[in-house]
Amino acid sequence: NNYNRMEVYLPADYAGALSVSTSSGDISSELVFKLKQFKSSCSSGDIDMNEVYADEINASTSSGEITFQKAQGKRNISSSSGDIKIYGGNGDSNLEASSGEITIEKAMGQLKVNTTSGDIKIIGTDGDKEIETSSGEVTITKSTGFVGAAASSGDIRITTLDGGGNISTSSGEIYYELAEVTDDIKKDT
Repeated sequence: NNYNRMEVYLPADYAGALSVSTSSGDISSELVFKLKQFKSSCSSGDIDMNEVYADEINASTSSGEITFQKAQGKRNISSSSGDIKIYGGNGDSNLEASSGEITIEKAMGQLKVNTTSGDIKIIGTDGDKEIETSSGEVTITKSTGFVGAAASSGDIRITTLDGGGNISTSSGEIYYELAEVTDDIKKDT
């Protein structure tokens, strides 16, 4: 077993910027961070964080998954090959995956999501959404705000949406069930 492990210790009241990167290895913490800025990157490895509160949160992997139990702040998260999962937090988000699934739950703020080849799941969010996938399925559940959703090759499923939208797919089906229509809906197939 040739594991190399590095532990980093910070003062309990540290609230500055934190930047962590690895070439081949995981970045993980069970702690709650309250920072000015959080930046993490892995060439080959996962990023698995409990809670991060920061003005700006940046995370990227070339090959690996990114998971935040809570990410509170402006989020810029990308993965070339791997899933992105965010399970809570407020702040605008820009999420991008070339080959991987993106899941965001219980988050507030404007949301921009793009995958080349992967599914997108948005559950219990509040804020306008701009969603695009080349080859994948889009699922939006229990969300509010305007939705712009486009799939080149894939289905779009929307249940319990409170807001309007512009929804289109080139080769796929659109399924929707609306809670309350507050704006116009435009459906293109």
